[in-house]
Amino acid sequence: MSDPNVDTPDVETTDRRAILEQGFDAVENNEPVDAGRDAQGRFAKTEPQEEAPEPAEEPVWKRPPLSWKKDYHEVWQKADPRLQE
Repeated sequence: MSDPNVDTPDVETTDRRAILEQGFDAVENNEPVDAGRDAQGRFAKTEPQEEAPEPAEEPVWKRPPLSWKKDYHEVWQKADPRLQE
């Protein structure tokens, strides 16, 4: 239901017919149409976006046990790696 007393925001509408007509006119006039395709009409390859490498998280055994008091964390860091694992 639409309420005539409520103002609706002006929304820019897309005229699909006009867009299609522009595309057809460009083809008829042998103008290049940029549709993301290569010369054979296939989709052009896009450059893969490089993802930022995620910082490597410390293995769980490298961190002191959560139940330990902070006074003992230094002792954990000095412990034998085999013991930490």
